[in-house]
Amino acid sequence: MRKSSLALLAGLGVTLSACATTGPATAPDPLGLLRLALDASPDVLKQAAAKDDRKAEYALAIIYTYGLNGAPIDVPQAVDLRTRAQRAIYTPITQYIPGLDGKPGRTNIINMSTPGVDPFVARASDDCALALHGGGSTEPLCNALMPQWQKATGH
Repeated sequence: MRKSSLALLAGLGVTLSACATTGPATAPDPLGLLRLALDASPDVLKQAAAKDDRKAEYALAIIYTYGLNGAPIDVPQAVDLRTRAQRAIYTPITQYIPGLDGKPGRTNIINMSTPGVDPFVARASDDCALALHGGGSTEPLCNALMPQWQKATGH
């Protein structure tokens, strides 16, 4: 009993020390996906999307929705890319738990989830792209992208 209590306390100490060493969370750029679509070439984004880069997939979806940077408008491809970018990917990992008091240990399989693109960033980028497509927005952060939008659309 004493050994398991000590092991539990040691594990708790490691967990708490790990929490104390993580830095503060940074807020995502609300228009980061749109900025990526406006700044990167479609060819570079295609290469990244082929490697399951979800931000690249979503940026390509924006490009194909509006025909940015010389890419053709391809709404079915844009819908497919949006769907892929928002899905979670599961990676199985194994965890070994040693046995106590001479008993055998065991192995657990844990599915680790990697979420898709941030839904807030995706919505903000889509809303801004739609507003820029319509001629502008009342949101200053969005309107600041108008020169890049005009260059990407050729207008």
